[in-house]
Amino acid sequence: MKRINALVLIFLILIFSYLIIADIKKPKIFVVHSYSPEYLWVKKINNAINSKLQDKKYVTIHYFYMDSKHHPEKNYLEKVGKKARDLIYSWKPNVLIACNDDAQNYVAKYFVNDPSINIVFCGTSADPSIYGYKNAKNVTGIVENIPFDAAKQVFLSQFPQFKKVLHISDGSTTSQYVNQEFLRYKWQPLKLTGSFLTNDFSQWKKHILGAARYADFIYLTHYHTIRDQGRYVTPQELIKWTLANSPIPIIGSFEFFVADGGPFAVTVSATEQGEVAIKLALEIIESQKQGGEIPIVQNKVIGISSRQPRFNHDFPHNKIQGIYYSFARESGRHYQDDNKSI
Repeated sequence: MKRINALVLIFLILIFSYLIIADIKKPKIFVVHSYSPEYLWVKKINNAINSKLQDKKYVTIHYFYMDSKHHPEKNYLEKVGKKARDLIYSWKPNVLIACNDDAQNYVAKYFVNDPSINIVFCGTSADPSIYGYKNAKNVTGIVENIPFDAAKQVFLSQFPQFKKVLHISDGSTTSQYVNQEFLRYKWQPLKLTGSFLTNDFSQWKKHILGAARYADFIYLTHYHTIRDQGRYVTPQELIKWTLANSPIPIIGSFEFFVADGGPFAVTVSATEQGEVAIKLALEIIESQKQGGEIPIVQNKVIGISSRQPRFNHDFPHNKIQGIYYSFARESGRHYQDDNKSI
């Protein structure tokens, strides 16, 4: 009996040892997000990544969240960036997926040309060369640019009364890069009459209340690092105040604007960012290529998000053409207000 028990014990030890060794040998992907897990943009990227990994059980994945929207201070970002880097050094992933600009600036760029790891970036508004990614041996990824051409086409076709556009945003790192895109873009026949960035709620209110002096409509990008005398202003609170007080209509450039209560947005696709990022990561793992052997990709997918009856309230003389309305509904980006009175 004792011998049987000993054999069973040896068998179990061998099985557990095999499982441990097999798990250690699994390819590992470390995903570092600039933002927090409850942020809609992050959720969409994670859903896209996890969906592609459903039949890839041989891959181990770990997520890390910098939460830079709630903590944009440089001291915090340097500290949390070092924490992420220390985890990467100890966990030794095969691929690092870095999402958005803070993750590049405080984490991923420190591993450029490191032969022990490959970098896949996504959600970057800055030129990849800023982070040393140009011609790097171990880096590939997908750029995130505002779809200005598509947005302008929608503005001209759906809102012919709009001639002058005003950009308003928070003053986050990403927003500063996006602002450079706004200023470079050729808006003709529309005219960009201003681009205001601030992290202060009182200044935000000032820009919103005075917007009619500059433009026919506001093109809103980010608004997630706003403070009111040190207090963090939630996106929902900020958008509620902004919609209630803006003298001119507002159009967003991300789906989260509509999710937070806004009427309409021509958007970048977070799903595309996640899908391409994990596709590139898996290509690196399965082909054993270096990141630099795989070309950097430009984002292509354009989204339309809308909310009813908010749209009818804010744009009483406009009706979204069927193709845009159907696109928003079929892609799951059409929202419905429970309260019919705005």
